[in-house]
Amino acid sequence: MRLLIPLAAAAIATAALAQPAKPPFPTRPLSAEGQALAGAWRSRMDAVRAELAALPPPASLTEELARRNRLQREGRLALSRILASPPQERGWILAVVWNELALIDADNTEALRRVLPAKGWFSDPALSHEAWDIAQHTNDWDFQKEVLARVEPLAGTPIIEGGAYAKLYDRVAERDGRRQRYATQASCAAGVRSIQNVEDSDRVDALRAQVGHRETLAETRMRLKVGEPC
Repeated sequence: MRLLIPLAAAAIATAALAQPAKPPFPTRPLSAEGQALAGAWRSRMDAVRAELAALPPPASLTEELARRNRLQREGRLALSRILASPPQERGWILAVVWNELALIDADNTEALRRVLPAKGWFSDPALSHEAWDIAQHTNDWDFQKEVLARVEPLAGTPIIEGGAYAKLYDRVAERDGRRQRYATQASCAAGVRSIQNVEDSDRVDALRAQVGHRETLAETRMRLKVGEPC
């Protein structure tokens, strides 16, 4: 599912070169086909909301956050039909539904913010997993950086998986105009997929090991198809 995010972002950027980096994205009136795809996405969201509303009250904070995550995950999975649509309007359809998905993410962010420990992070692995998923998808980048700092001492433990920490660290670094530390993010440069702007390429595997990220740089390059046309 994580692959949907860069695919959607690329499609939105193609639709409007002056897009801001995060929602709300500019939109334009959609064709009948585009409206149908956006409507199908909304119908799926309404169906999931109805299913969640029919459940008894959550028995724990973990369950509450899990239900919130189900809604945002279903929203991202439901983008697949739009991503498979003709490219001429794809980005504009995505912009419309992504703005609505961003409202779900914003609501989840506020819910997580209210229950954060005064210091540090959650000690229960299941609760941490659900909270981390919300933090990964937030559009409140200051809050995301706060979460990243909170979980740093826990990277590579059962509380925070090392690879997930490394990937979010690099995403935040690139967004802030800094170099990647763990070389987890690939981009398209001159028509070729590449991993660029790395702090110390020779020490990437050692730095990954320090935070419990078990995948080697060579394995990452293969998985992300570095060197292939894009």
